[in-house]
Amino acid sequence: MTKDQDSRLECLEIALRGMRSEDVKLAVAVCRKAIRNLQDEAQGIASSQFRVGQAVQFQSKKRFGQVIKGKIESINTKSVSLAVEGGGRWRVSPSLLTACN
Repeated sequence: MTKDQDSRLECLEIALRGMRSEDVKLAVAVCRKAIRNLQDEAQGIASSQFRVGQAVQFQSKKRFGQVIKGKIESINTKSVSLAVEGGGRWRVSPSLLTACN
């Protein structure tokens, strides 16, 4: 954590200590919504980098880090559907994908 982040976190902690319980809950809800909006924006940017039919790859956590390669079948708001080499389909977050050469 940088010094600037540490300082901002300390200011936030001081502000939260002075709030009532209901206000803290409201602040948490606002923070969650802001995080969700940032994640949605990042997903939209990531998905705009790809096109249907493009060869892509990603590292699978379900398969112990194995690299999965495939072609994009469809692009949705939060996921990309792939037809993978050797058969099968995966639905993956576009932020996990990289283009194949």
